[in-house]
Amino acid sequence: MFLRRSILFIFLASLITSLAAAQQPVETSAPIVNVSPETQRDNSVQGLHQFFTTLLEAARKDDSVAVAALIKEMEIPNYTEWFLSMYPEDKARSWIEPYGERLSERESSMRQLISTLAASDVEIAVRKVNDHPQPGRGLEWGMLHSARSPLDFYFVGWKPRTSTLDTLTPLGYFIYIDGAFRWDSNIEFVFPKVERMNISPSTAEESEGSRPAPSAVYRVGNDVSAPRPLSTPDPEYSKEARKKHIEGRVVLAAVIGADGHVYNLRVSQRLGYGLDEEAIRAVKKWKFAPATKDGQPVAVEITIEVNFHV
Repeated sequence: MFLRRSILFIFLASLITSLAAAQQPVETSAPIVNVSPETQRDNSVQGLHQFFTTLLEAARKDDSVAVAALIKEMEIPNYTEWFLSMYPEDKARSWIEPYGERLSERESSMRQLISTLAASDVEIAVRKVNDHPQPGRGLEWGMLHSARSPLDFYFVGWKPRTSTLDTLTPLGYFIYIDGAFRWDSNIEFVFPKVERMNISPSTAEESEGSRPAPSAVYRVGNDVSAPRPLSTPDPEYSKEARKKHIEGRVVLAAVIGADGHVYNLRVSQRLGYGLDEEAIRAVKKWKFAPATKDGQPVAVEITIEVNFHV
């Protein structure tokens, strides 16, 4: 068994292409923490934006009870039954186990990220995937078209309010189920460390030897060269994938910094069976000769495609 890897550089990862500007966050009343027929979320871009406005406001007030309740509200109710009813059995069962096993860990990561964003001057952007899907037959197309019945599917991202770039850092994908926005945490983004985010310097805690990612991220093309891989350790096959002879590709989006290191690594197309995690573990160790603009190293957004073959 062996692995073949290919790296596909494109101008920007399709997952975080330009979105319409998000509404300005507004002051809200006390957070709504229960979902009942009287308090159902409005199934719209505005409804999901308001949910995150409420969540960030609760975090700014250091209301840990409200934050915990709102994040709990993101869970897919009766997730085993929901996946099996919504998707073909083979797909559903490949998602059920990782969803349940890692839900607590991923919710903890979400809480940490919300805390960081609440202390920063950021804006939230929401896109309804049904209305504006990313091009091609990627993850978003697959989620919509493999479903047995229609679903309302949303993407949420954020960026510093002072940024002049359209690039968003993903928060996650959300599905409207039973009156609330439920986070599909199986679509995993590796949340970057605080010092690697483009956030207010006053909230960044740099560790020894770390470097914050540059504020400017370019597209490859014209006068911007592509980064060149120098060290690309192979990922391992997971035990489950090896047992089932799984083949396919994992597509990752990343920023390659001016220092040649990988930042903001996240999954834009999953393969499952533990191979997404193996691809992430490997690519986090990769090193590049950085892209250049006018002869100077710069950060660029790229897509990395990791192919697994038996």
